[in-house]
Amino acid sequence: MARRTPSLKTAFSPAIEASNLSQKVQDLQAEIAHLKAANQDLSSLVAKLKKEFGEQMIDINKIRPSQQCRQTFTDQEIREKANSLLIHGQLQPIILIPAEEEGKFDLEEGELRWRAARLLVREGHDQWQHLRSVFNPKTTDEVEIFLKTLLHHALYHPLNPLDKVESFCQYVKLTVAPHQSHQEIKSRIQALDYFFRKYPELRKKLDNLLLQPGVSLETELNLTSEQAQLLAIMAKTQMKLESLARDQLNLLDLPEDLKQAIRQKGLNCKAATVIAKINSKKLPLTEAQAQQERQELVLRVLQEKLNTREINQIIKARLPQKSTSSSRLKQFQTNLSKLSFDNASHEELINLHHSLTDVINQINELLATR
Repeated sequence: MARRTPSLKTAFSPAIEASNLSQKVQDLQAEIAHLKAANQDLSSLVAKLKKEFGEQMIDINKIRPSQQCRQTFTDQEIREKANSLLIHGQLQPIILIPAEEEGKFDLEEGELRWRAARLLVREGHDQWQHLRSVFNPKTTDEVEIFLKTLLHHALYHPLNPLDKVESFCQYVKLTVAPHQSHQEIKSRIQALDYFFRKYPELRKKLDNLLLQPGVSLETELNLTSEQAQLLAIMAKTQMKLESLARDQLNLLDLPEDLKQAIRQKGLNCKAATVIAKINSKKLPLTEAQAQQERQELVLRVLQEKLNTREINQIIKARLPQKSTSSSRLKQFQTNLSKLSFDNASHEELINLHHSLTDVINQINELLATR
């Protein structure tokens, strides 16, 4: 029997209406498409805002990052931008949005320059306490700000895998599931992946349906409103269900020290996933000791520019080796649990009973001596 699908308003009453979000995305995409068609870039938007609202020098302490998709700003990137500011000056104003807190501003574009200016001030270059700024007062709506930065990054600054998957989860929270954690979103997407692996014919049907505007995924695939919304968001953000569920979402489980290494040191996400095997669950270490060991390995990986294969070899040598007999016992247990006796004859069952009885007696003798 087909499940009754709840209405979107009933299931997600706190969420932003999908139709409004869709229109906002279309408007923003149309604006970017117009800029590209005119062979223009972000400077066109800056020039337009400067003409309409003027330019001001704003104290960097009054500026804060908004819901940025990009969270990765390596030390090297910030240093290079700081050197550029010292040599060439600030060639283009940053774009700010007035924040709800009076006298504060959220960054829409220009966070790397802002971080570089903060570095220069800490080093004694007080002239960088203020940055040239223009204002985009069109909206203070959190969802629209996020969508605008998402589209800016899609066009100008591609995100690394960690930032991309966290941005995806944040977009889901803003539009569909405001009260769900990233881990809850991950569980729901992995459940979707399991569903389509179980029914591969529906997976093929999904690809065709996504190409047809106006088709109801809920009706055609017997999905809930939430599941249909998640699939629509994946299509909109060009995220593949399989890689998202089985690979990218696992980046959310990385320990914070490795996320920091990705964002500040430029550690590769695949390398971080391998290094994460050093933890207190797999080694006789406290988590503090495991973190220290991970940090030392991160430093070595970056200094020696080790690839994933080389890191795996280091990790393999560090982790305790499982004995062959232990592996065989686990395989025996697995095979035994999969056995079905429904079609076995009486004689076969008797023989099996004798064999298992002999095994159990051997186990009991061993246990008595240990």
